[in-house]
Amino acid sequence: MKKINPLITVYITNYNYGKFVKKAIDSVLNQTFKNFELIIIDDGSKDKSAKIIKQFQNKSKIKVVFQKNKGLIVSNNLALRMSKAKYIMRLDSDDWLDPHALEIMFNILERNKKISLVFPDYYEVDKNGKIIGQVRRHDFKKVKLLDQPAHGACTMIRKENLLDIGGYDEEFNCQDGYYLWLKFIKKYVVRNVNLPLFYYRQHQNSLTNNSKRILLNRSRIIRKLQKKENTKKIVALLPIRGLKLSPDSMVLRKLNKKPLVFYTIDSILSSKLISKLIITSPDSKLLNFIKKKYKEKVLVFKRPENLGFINTELEKTIRHSLKVMKSKKIDFDYIMNISFRT
Repeated sequence: MKKINPLITVYITNYNYGKFVKKAIDSVLNQTFKNFELIIIDDGSKDKSAKIIKQFQNKSKIKVVFQKNKGLIVSNNLALRMSKAKYIMRLDSDDWLDPHALEIMFNILERNKKISLVFPDYYEVDKNGKIIGQVRRHDFKKVKLLDQPAHGACTMIRKENLLDIGGYDEEFNCQDGYYLWLKFIKKYVVRNVNLPLFYYRQHQNSLTNNSKRILLNRSRIIRKLQKKENTKKIVALLPIRGLKLSPDSMVLRKLNKKPLVFYTIDSILSSKLISKLIITSPDSKLLNFIKKKYKEKVLVFKRPENLGFINTELEKTIRHSLKVMKSKKIDFDYIMNISFRT
């Protein structure tokens, strides 16, 4: 009798999260959707993880791998090679799934064959599992600006498409979700689910707490993709509300006799990634001040005052800038939004 492969591979990567990993595993086993396989990869943990994971070693649907520490991306590719399913999804060992997560994302991919990647909203929880917030994404059916990358974990992907782009790039040690996002949106349709379907734990060891590491890896990813595509046309967009709408702004406050905004501008201009810097603001005086200092090094666009109000969607500012760029025939391959928050 021919063996029928599972429809979904869920894999859990674990490194020293023995106090959390059982909850992650149980959240997969308790799914309403049952046609899955679970791969658990322990990446050389030195805590009690192995003892806990071994309890699941001989259960049906579960494959367990114990390996020397090789890092997240290598483990991702191992799971990809081991997978027997049509769809694949990672779950981090300190997070857990809503019981309906697999069923909801599976049905979206099954109903629309053009969609290659689907990801949900999620709850943020503290180290004790208490909900502290909810992260909501755009409805990607309604927006064209794909500026909110899928999370690296709890994103369900058509395995054939993941294989088509070459799997995960082992040159990078994190930000697999960002890498896949940039690859997928150029070739495939992506979709989100405006439902919180997993619980993302915030604690001292969370990768999101290491912003410098995240930004460095994202920069390396962009550089590599840029080089591979042989393009150098990346435009940086710096929206500033200015003093007219935000009198308390520190945009022109000086540090060592230099306005704070100049530090941001100088940092952007020093980047080898950026081919052009555009500054947009409703504040004409601020734009003239910047233009006087930097002359042709930057482009300044005055945007309507209503686009500078608090809580105005950033997408509207970007759309306005794109229209101006089009009218001025500014050619580019990517646009990068940069924030000035003081």
